[in-house]
Amino acid sequence: RGEAHERISGWLAVYIVAVTLISFLGTRERRGVHPPPRETLFGDFADALRNRPFLVYTAAFIVGQIADGLTATLALYTIEEWWGLGDPHPKFILLGYMAMAALSIPVWMRVGARFEKGRMLALGTLMGAIGLFAMLFVPQIGLWWAYASFYFAGVGLGVRTVMAMAIVPDIVDDDEARTHTRKDGAYFGVLSLLRKLARSLAIGLSGIGLAFFGYVSGAVQQDAGAQRGILIMFCAIPIVFSTAAAILFLQFPITRARHEETLAELERRRAARSG
Repeated sequence: RGEAHERISGWLAVYIVAVTLISFLGTRERRGVHPPPRETLFGDFADALRNRPFLVYTAAFIVGQIADGLTATLALYTIEEWWGLGDPHPKFILLGYMAMAALSIPVWMRVGARFEKGRMLALGTLMGAIGLFAMLFVPQIGLWWAYASFYFAGVGLGVRTVMAMAIVPDIVDDDEARTHTRKDGAYFGVLSLLRKLARSLAIGLSGIGLAFFGYVSGAVQQDAGAQRGILIMFCAIPIVFSTAAAILFLQFPITRARHEETLAELERRRAARSG
């Protein structure tokens, strides 16, 4: 498993770099005069905590990140210990999962430009939940179903990768219209911190859960209790969390029409300042 972890980590690094480059090259800063930030960082955070769109998004984001963290941590345990699949299947399944996510990103960038971002995030999160539900039946259906369900979930990850950060500028614009200050750094910083905290919590819960259900490291075969524990933590809990996150994403209040009105108001203010 150590060698598999090294390979997967390497490909994950490639995936992260590719996504970062796509995001950087595909982003253009709007020209114009921008309002100055607040003089205190605490004022920025206080405004963020009073921002309803941000609070709705943050609640869904944290729940979804815990679900993603559990599945990411327990994926190899599921493939090897629960499904009993040996080399080279774990490597091909997980690399294919990340490849499907990366390859679908350009498609979702185009699709996302035409639809509500909150609904797109809900769609991607539900696709992940559906993929996890399908994985429950891998022992009954067979090997090809393991590949199909993981790859389908990977496409859902592509949606979330694009939309999770694309929605934040809408929140920042909405906040700027309300407070007359722009706080990109505060919002992205808070979300980055929350992502790390949620993923760390998921990793900790995975270790505690494996021990609770009787997982024995290095055992030739895990007993029924340990396999049931992997099923619960890899599929059941993330399905519930992902469904809850999708419902919350559907409550995101900034629509395309509202955002266009906000942009028009911000442009009017910038024109007035520059004039």
